[in-house]
Amino acid sequence: MSHIIGKNVLIVGGGSGLGYHLSKRFLKSKKVITYFKTKPNDNNSTIHKLNLEKEKELICFNELLLSLGLVYDIVYFIGAHTPHYELNENNSTFSGSYSQKTLEKFIKINCFAPMFIFQKLYQNQLIKKNAKILFFSSLAGSISNRGILKHNLKGGNQFYRVSKSALNSGVKNIAYDLDHTNLKLVIIHPGWVKTKSGGTLADLEISESIESIIDFTIKIDKSHHGGFYFSNGERIEW
Repeated sequence: MSHIIGKNVLIVGGGSGLGYHLSKRFLKSKKVITYFKTKPNDNNSTIHKLNLEKEKELICFNELLLSLGLVYDIVYFIGAHTPHYELNENNSTFSGSYSQKTLEKFIKINCFAPMFIFQKLYQNQLIKKNAKILFFSSLAGSISNRGILKHNLKGGNQFYRVSKSALNSGVKNIAYDLDHTNLKLVIIHPGWVKTKSGGTLADLEISESIESIIDFTIKIDKSHHGGFYFSNGERIEW
């Protein structure tokens, strides 16, 4: 943690779950800015409300960042729209009805919003030249590991999976575009964590996941740029 103290940290999606606990863990840093949809019960960090589904709010968000005048060393894109039920084998059936509105919500929040925000941060020079940018994805977005790894054995949660696969593809392409820079863009699967969205069947306690994420953040170098990883640094196949 001493390697991060004194850094400017931006957390997008710090209102609950992993984002909230990560922001608490970083309070010893020089500055923690948290953007959330659901307001956390914490008055120790600088917090701003942000609905990732609304493009107007994303534009206002950019203007607010410019007014703050901070340049960030580390950025976490954690905010996500997740299924409202526990991810288990009972959700693997192909059932129910599809809705374009539902798919659009998943894509807007899980893919478009983080890519849009990062682009503005980069264009407005609000990130350090050697900044570490972590996009929180999911093993559910891995296509090659479907049916192989634990918790990714079957189908289900189609729109969530689609949105995470789209995020992975988008960030990978941005990483190629910025390969000439010293930025480190990383896609991370934080694990199946016992948060409100993760449910009680999840493997990891929040504290376990947070410590693993911070340890990995410290270790990130240029060799990780554009890769997809577990929070322990193990690479995930696309």
